[in-house]
Amino acid sequence: MGPRGRGSCVSSLLLYILLCSGEFNNRWSTSAAPTLPTAGSTGLIISGRRFVTVFLENHSSSAVLTLNIITYDKTANVNVSIYSPPLHRSQTIPASSSAVINLEPTYMLKGNDVSRKAILITSDVDISVVVLNTRYNTQDAFLSLPVANLGTTYYVVTYNGVKSNQRQFAVANPGSERVLVTITVVGLVEYNATEYANDQTFSFILEANQAVQFQSEVDMTGTKVASAKPVAVFSGNRCIMLSSADCDHIAEQLLPVTKWSYSFAVFPLLDKDSLDIITIMAAENDTTVNVYSIEGNVNVFLREGSHINLTVTSGMIVNSAKAVMVSYLSTGGSTSLVQSFDPFLVNVIPPAYFSAHYVFVTIANFYNYVLIVSSTPTSSQIILDGKPLASFQTENTTFWDFTATRVYLGRTASRYVIFHADSLFGIYVYGVARGESYAYSMGGKKNISSKCLSLVPL
Repeated sequence: MGPRGRGSCVSSLLLYILLCSGEFNNRWSTSAAPTLPTAGSTGLIISGRRFVTVFLENHSSSAVLTLNIITYDKTANVNVSIYSPPLHRSQTIPASSSAVINLEPTYMLKGNDVSRKAILITSDVDISVVVLNTRYNTQDAFLSLPVANLGTTYYVVTYNGVKSNQRQFAVANPGSERVLVTITVVGLVEYNATEYANDQTFSFILEANQAVQFQSEVDMTGTKVASAKPVAVFSGNRCIMLSSADCDHIAEQLLPVTKWSYSFAVFPLLDKDSLDIITIMAAENDTTVNVYSIEGNVNVFLREGSHINLTVTSGMIVNSAKAVMVSYLSTGGSTSLVQSFDPFLVNVIPPAYFSAHYVFVTIANFYNYVLIVSSTPTSSQIILDGKPLASFQTENTTFWDFTATRVYLGRTASRYVIFHADSLFGIYVYGVARGESYAYSMGGKKNISSKCLSLVPL
């Protein structure tokens, strides 16, 4: 699949004004929540020049592994490197376009094992990367986090299904030096032929270019990953069976605790016959969480590494006195367009990380959507591909001070630019098909040059 581009001179000028306005330094607050500390010390960045990723094990060894590269205002010279089996691939991708880099299935992680399959992606200019792990009827996607976002403390999220399946997580070393990693177990984890149960800990050294994958037949949610230097952590299920007849691969790159937040607006991603689930994870003891919905309020007290799963019936507001992580599991099901699609997993974006501008891509042969979560007065003024949202097929849901606008984008692979002149929002990009699905979320600013010298279509 070759590069693709979109844009107009008018939207380029508006984006230039937007990017130079300093809007990306703002933080969102709602009247429903008290004033709380800003999540993360440096915010969240969705573009960069250095990434590390892995492909968690899929249901089949024949999975197709793809890196979807998004460029902005400059042509990007992108390099993909893997230590073993050795691979080095370079590709020049034009400005304001996107391209797909395919990798062989041999680079997928397998079993409980340490490998040199950490995938290092570098670029001479800022890019964004969407990772897609595909096998017929079982796949998922996630947004790769630039190395600057990585941290030293994570908590794993996996899920139980109606049929036995492998829960899994992986840790990758993004640097050139060895890293000490310590795992505090919830459930059951095997390492180096030794099993570790609840509250047991073990440590190991992760060399440069190394990644380690852990699999278990039991839920590992709440397992703590602590490291002496920043690492990347990925979590999900090899193949999970929920409401549909088939199992499906789910995967997400986890946010480190330093990037967690205090308030979240959650909306159902699709109108369907089965309810989805959010998982709220705590990193500290005595974490008080309040959840508001039209069904009523839920108040819970969480300790370090504990979580609560809640069904998503309508719009929800999650407020916490201490930073938490919220994950969204679509349980699959059926819609008016698809008779039966499989689950997917995606990070919930807190309003603290809403931004005013995103560039995203959709995947071919899916019924593709973008869900835009914004403040109620501004949702109608968002511009998608140079046109107001009213030009598209949309559905709106409002709860408290937020509106979720679901936009149907068709079944083609395309690159889109979405922005608002002066307000912030978050997006969820996802697609469903017979027995298939994918999803990723975007929240956080694009890396912007402080000089803003060039006027180039984004």
